[in-house]
Amino acid sequence: MFDWLIALPPLLVVLLVAVIVTLESLGLPLPGESVLIAAVLMSVAGTGIDPWLLAAAAAVGAIVGDSIGYYIGKRWGARLLRYLSQRYPKYFGVARINAAVGLMQKWGAYAVFFGRFIALLRVFAGPLAGAMAMPYGRFLLANALGGIAWATGVTAITVALGKSALALIHAFGWAALAVAAVLVIVLVAIVVYRARRRPEGAEATSETEQELDLLIPAAKDAQDSTPGDAAARDALAAAVRPIVTFARRAPFTTALSLVIIAIGIATGAMWHLSRAQPWYGDVAFGIPPLEAGMWWTPITGSLLGGGAWHYALLIVQLLIVGGVFEFRFGWKRTALVFLGGQTLAVLGTLAIVAALAPTGWEWATRLADDLDVGASGGIAALTAALVWVLRPPWRLRLGLALGALVSLRLLYVGDLADIEHFLPVTVIFTIYAVQRHRKTGLATSTREDRLIAFTALIALGTAQVVAAFFSLDGPLGKTDAETETWVGVAIDVVVILLVANGIRRGQRFAWVVAVALGVFNLLELALIVVVVATSGSLDEGLTMNFAGSLLWVLVVVFLIVARRSFAVRVRPSKNSLSGERRGTVEEAREILPRVGGSTISWMTLWPRNHYLLSAKKDGYIAYQEYSGVALALGDPVAPKEELSDLIHDFASRAELAGHTPAFFSATRATVDAAPASWQRVQVAEDTIIDLPGLELKGKPWQPVRSAVNRAEREGIRFKMTTLAEEPWAVLAQVRAISEDWVGDKGLPEMGFTLGGVDEALDPAVRLGIAIDDDGSVHGVTSWLPVYGQDGAVRGWTLDLMRRRDGGFKPVMEFLIISSALAFRDEGAAFASLSGAPLAGSGQAEATALDQVLSQVSEILEPLYGFSSLHSFKTKFNPRYEPMYLLYRDEADLPRIGIGLTRAYLPTATTGQLIRAGLGAGK
Repeated sequence: MFDWLIALPPLLVVLLVAVIVTLESLGLPLPGESVLIAAVLMSVAGTGIDPWLLAAAAAVGAIVGDSIGYYIGKRWGARLLRYLSQRYPKYFGVARINAAVGLMQKWGAYAVFFGRFIALLRVFAGPLAGAMAMPYGRFLLANALGGIAWATGVTAITVALGKSALALIHAFGWAALAVAAVLVIVLVAIVVYRARRRPEGAEATSETEQELDLLIPAAKDAQDSTPGDAAARDALAAAVRPIVTFARRAPFTTALSLVIIAIGIATGAMWHLSRAQPWYGDVAFGIPPLEAGMWWTPITGSLLGGGAWHYALLIVQLLIVGGVFEFRFGWKRTALVFLGGQTLAVLGTLAIVAALAPTGWEWATRLADDLDVGASGGIAALTAALVWVLRPPWRLRLGLALGALVSLRLLYVGDLADIEHFLPVTVIFTIYAVQRHRKTGLATSTREDRLIAFTALIALGTAQVVAAFFSLDGPLGKTDAETETWVGVAIDVVVILLVANGIRRGQRFAWVVAVALGVFNLLELALIVVVVATSGSLDEGLTMNFAGSLLWVLVVVFLIVARRSFAVRVRPSKNSLSGERRGTVEEAREILPRVGGSTISWMTLWPRNHYLLSAKKDGYIAYQEYSGVALALGDPVAPKEELSDLIHDFASRAELAGHTPAFFSATRATVDAAPASWQRVQVAEDTIIDLPGLELKGKPWQPVRSAVNRAEREGIRFKMTTLAEEPWAVLAQVRAISEDWVGDKGLPEMGFTLGGVDEALDPAVRLGIAIDDDGSVHGVTSWLPVYGQDGAVRGWTLDLMRRRDGGFKPVMEFLIISSALAFRDEGAAFASLSGAPLAGSGQAEATALDQVLSQVSEILEPLYGFSSLHSFKTKFNPRYEPMYLLYRDEADLPRIGIGLTRAYLPTATTGQLIRAGLGAGK
């Protein structure tokens, strides 16, 4: 292919690329990507064709071809699907086709964009989108972005890698196709599994001609909607609007990016190595240009890039980091940090090199003759400043990662650019450290100690891999790659990773191993020093050993200083969170009536709870341990003045024991007393009926009144009692009703905040029973006491709700309102209907995490009906009180999610969870 392209005129090559990519996008199986790669290779070889002109032609061809394919699918797709639905109704039924249309409306833009990068899929993306009636404006936007990204990416990779790009790009395309095929197989398997479990008759079996006319209802809407030119204008406006908004909010970043791009295009540096150009020495910064009086080079060099890849990285980093910083702090501060950081990076680097070069240090002498370009120093300054304005612990995490990156690059590579990155990062980090010392001192927490040690060990492992497989020429000398030692390096890296993971968990054994490794490296460092003192020079073979040993010594010093943070035993049973303040359920049962609690505090007396007593032993936190998570249940039961100290004590003890602390179903009081850096997300809403003055009058109470009147007509009476006092016949019926309910779910009965019959047997728990004249129990509700500070019961919380199959239908409405009226007559202040997990009224503003929890709730809805339960409780006209999950930061959420699953389903097997997951949501 490359040979016959050379014989064509340049203009014809550009047109040929556009035409072949267009035909491929129409749906014809032509090698559009291969032609583009061959044409770019030809342009790089010096035929006079600009490779980015070829990229533009390919992008135009992709956009035009996909658009034509879209209209072909729109024109003939409906007829094809109608034929398939008549010929193969089992596989192309009306419901399935319309379901596919719905999926295309929701996810079609992603399919069009990413399909451009996947072999074969790019051929069918346009016609399929048209056949599925995807709105053209949305299609054009995804099509244009995908075409531009694909053409630009292929061209950039080909320019950078040469002929090897053909195999690499094709391998990626087919690998992506294989991944997509596997995902399709998995999805089909899940669909088949659900279809086989679906009861017979769940779907209509007949499809009339009228139903066939309703195939793809959106297609007719698309044909009757705005013309194609109007849709194109709308799509163009939708594509341009974010760019305009970004430019308005980040004018400095936008202007700087445009200047850098314009200079790159004007000089050709955007697609040719600037170092190879004859004018490079007149614009790049370094010691030689300044000695020659070229004072402008720090300015001109800062506005240039080194080549295609350098420009791509430079612009992307500038837009992301600069844009985020400018959104938050404005253009003046952004300009100040960038210009100050770039000036410090360039002039500081040149000053350091000029000071070290006369010493004869080989590394400094080499850098004294080097030149460099790029604004990476200013971007490094913006990145460092942005890191240290983040909230903890992300500030420390990203700060450590950034510091380790620039330090290792300087130590092991040591180019001019590495010094330029190291200087502004170090200065900004030093400023932050001084400010922190003035406010809170330099003392670090247990979690921070573990994170610092973990990052250091990971950095050591990374450095060892780099030194073993790459030839380096840094400040400590040269080293050649020793690929024959890869087995030894692999063993070392595995050991370091295992030790680092233990250090992250705070394990004492990992700390001992790390210190032992450090001592060994200290002995190696001492030996190297003796060799250098004897020979007078550092052999190149010992260069990396010296660097690694020096870093190990620093790590060991830190581990010894922070040794108290690494006391976790390897065996979980040896790690006591409560320690000398461990409480018992008897102590908790004595404290709760005296101190009072929230609507779910009685649940803290259930089995599986552990107790951390307060310092005065007049309060406690009930928690359960699952999968390394210390999950506190509800609010702490303690006097208000001790609440904050008890929460902080619980968090610190959990961290020392290697657990992740969290509070589930906590109220606002706990949120206010928790550490300021902790995060929260609403996980439920407590539904509360205020009892004083409660009367079943008015239209809102009509459904409940109807249930009460119907119960009276059918001879169903209400009885308030305790289950422990009831005869065996009633207890047996209650257990049978509960077991039938659990058996329908395919999972064990849930725990944690959901009690069962055993919890209802407590003499302090009240039981509402709906029973007929024959003694048959139609439904039961259990009510947990809510204590005030004076020891009196101020309210009741609904727990167990069970109804008999085939019994009195509105039994739950009858039981709940009858119980509420009984409690009202006793003088109670409220009746809590409790909070359904993962459900809410929607009154609070939803965050991204709330949306994720909403999706989880939808998946679990067929199993436990959380949302249905919450909707049912609205019949009683309650008021809502939010209940929160409190956690340290987002990194804890995956582990907390596993812990919550185990807390609610402690006896569920892995097979039960998998089967429930496959069957849910159907």
